[in-house]
Amino acid sequence: MITFHGDIDELRRLTKGIAAAEPALEKATVSALNKSIVSTRAYGVKLVARDYAVTQKAVRKELKIYRANLHRKQASIVGSGSPGIPLYQFRPTPRRVPSTKRLKSGGYSPKEGIKVMIRRGSRKVVKGAFIAETESGHIGVFKRRERGLGNWWNAFRKNRIEKMFGPSPLRILDSEHYYEKLDNYTEEIMDKNMAHEADYFLKKAGVIFNV
Repeated sequence: MITFHGDIDELRRLTKGIAAAEPALEKATVSALNKSIVSTRAYGVKLVARDYAVTQKAVRKELKIYRANLHRKQASIVGSGSPGIPLYQFRPTPRRVPSTKRLKSGGYSPKEGIKVMIRRGSRKVVKGAFIAETESGHIGVFKRRERGLGNWWNAFRKNRIEKMFGPSPLRILDSEHYYEKLDNYTEEIMDKNMAHEADYFLKKAGVIFNV
């Protein structure tokens, strides 16, 4: 004869555990997403700085993180809103400020341009570009607008130059060369973090116990 005995206390513990599991797993998911997105950005920053002649700090500044929460279980990396990394960050030469020579007429005129190193080991000349300091003290690489572009004719003199930018880190990472590496890393780190955070929050909620 096989006999089954119902244990109402065990059933109560089981149902309590099931009820506690869902909010614990929700917290684990949010925590894993936020840890993973930070790690993914750090990995992406290293990839860009390895191949491009720019500091990790400059790359990181262009990659903004939106963290997940219990109401929005999604974390993402977006651009900072700028056109890209300022060209001044790519080792321009000459680096003196201003990089132009004064003419007899009193105006300034760039020489052949500014040399910059976008990708490591390769310099190129940006014709017509020059380094200058704005009234606010900001130093950058600029270029005069061509007549007929934008509001050139109606612009004040100080607005007839435009700041120059290098590539956007987000666009670099979205290219075929980097996307697969980043995607594989993201999947691996998310799996690792999800397992760790689920274990932590389920134990904290008393759903599972240390063995």
